[in-house]
Amino acid sequence: MYWKSKIDFNQEELDTLNAFATKHLHSSEEAVPNALQQFPFATQKVHDLLNEYLSKDYVKYLVQSWSIYIPKGDFIPYNPHQHGYSHLSFVFYTKNTGENPLVLRDNSSLEFKLNLKTNDFIILPREQVHMVEAGEAKSDRISFAGDILLTEREYKSSLFLPPKNIWQEL
Repeated sequence: MYWKSKIDFNQEELDTLNAFATKHLHSSEEAVPNALQQFPFATQKVHDLLNEYLSKDYVKYLVQSWSIYIPKGDFIPYNPHQHGYSHLSFVFYTKNTGENPLVLRDNSSLEFKLNLKTNDFIILPREQVHMVEAGEAKSDRISFAGDILLTEREYKSSLFLPPKNIWQEL
């Protein structure tokens, strides 16, 4: 299930993030593979919220992040998906009135709408199927999403990902 909180951006931070996002119609994913690296103020706030969410102290890797900009009047396609290659995904909103909800689909194919607004932050488990509700965008919608991999701080067992320093690239 998802976890919802608030990410506390001031107006200057929101303006900075939105200026970046509006340069990339629909998504910055291909142009800037890890967009949030440019915004240390945002990655610190994401880090703090992940620490609040997780019950254990893991090393957290932001493996990719991108902006999503959908202008008012644009068509939002039907695009259910999940991020099974990561441990967690997150999304936060830098401009959103809640009129174009995020839709979550559970294992029984039941769908639930979340009317998320500016400064809302959610964490999704990797298997959570989600999408923006398809149809015409009723207002400008800007969000940032990212995927997180977690490792243990020190090697304990093979039950979880060991620290990256003992990995070997083949």
